[in-house]
Amino acid sequence: MKEPFSILVVEDELITAENIRESLTKGGYRVAGVASTGPEALGIMAVERPHLVLCDIKLKGGMDGTELAGIVAEQYDVPVIFLTAFSDKEILSRVTDSAAYGYLMKPFDERELHSNIEIAIQKHRADQAVRESETHLRQINERLHATVIGIIEAMTVVVETRDPYTAGHQRRVAELAGAIGKDMALPSETLEGMILAAAIHDIGKLGVPSELLSKPSRLNDVEFQLIKFHSRAGYDILKNIDFPWPIAEIVHQHHEKMNGSGYPRGLEGSAILIEARIIAVADVVEAIVSHRPYRPALGLKTALDELAGHRGILYDPAAVDSCLSLFDRGFTFTKSIRDTLGPSL
Repeated sequence: MKEPFSILVVEDELITAENIRESLTKGGYRVAGVASTGPEALGIMAVERPHLVLCDIKLKGGMDGTELAGIVAEQYDVPVIFLTAFSDKEILSRVTDSAAYGYLMKPFDERELHSNIEIAIQKHRADQAVRESETHLRQINERLHATVIGIIEAMTVVVETRDPYTAGHQRRVAELAGAIGKDMALPSETLEGMILAAAIHDIGKLGVPSELLSKPSRLNDVEFQLIKFHSRAGYDILKNIDFPWPIAEIVHQHHEKMNGSGYPRGLEGSAILIEARIIAVADVVEAIVSHRPYRPALGLKTALDELAGHRGILYDPAAVDSCLSLFDRGFTFTKSIRDTLGPSL
């Protein structure tokens, strides 16, 4: 047999409390207890765990009904219906701002009481269903988010397998770009998309002959044109994936320059996404400080001089300033993509 719906009555007028108890019992409800103060009501709540609370607004003992309703809603997720003999604006305002599911003016009849209880029950069940749905959707989004990161990590491994000389390049660019973005106070959603785009910004190199990627001498003009195509190739690989960030376009633009001298489209200034402008700064630094098949590493000073010398010309000035400041404060490459994203993202 189904357990009857239990209700806690919080009323400091004894006669009124007993009348309500009798009415509830006749209506088939179970009275979990009767309290005259907030602390007494909370003591009963902890033991009985009723399904609903009928609560007078003005109570003895210092805690009023609206305060009690807030605690009941937060700690127990139980609906509250207010009872009061007053209808002034102050009380109505407090009721509106509270966690109440109903409001009854005393005196009230049984039909009005039972009707308000049933409405509160249904409304609370609907609210619970909404919260459960939101929780379920959030869990699905979290799993999808983790899947996206896993796929991007797998893509970086594939690229680096074909180009061993730049193994770790994308990860380090993602780390530095993420640090620059944080220093520039990018919105968290923009920052996350940029880090993930940076982690696969060279995915277009999958379409470049591997002998060019590992050539121990400088590329001729024809070979360099093939290498330059990787930005467009990366865009073509990613453009049909429905990421929640403009990852394909960021990858497409990561070799564009502020003065329009970059490739593949010769975009200028603000026509280049801020994410791509930041990645361009991180990319050039990492490329200069790392060993390449055709030359040894050139050192951090050379990389920072390149940025400072072309600030506002080739590279976004705000991104350059943040990058220079980061290295002045001791920035080093140490993290994985997941660590770069961080728990807050």
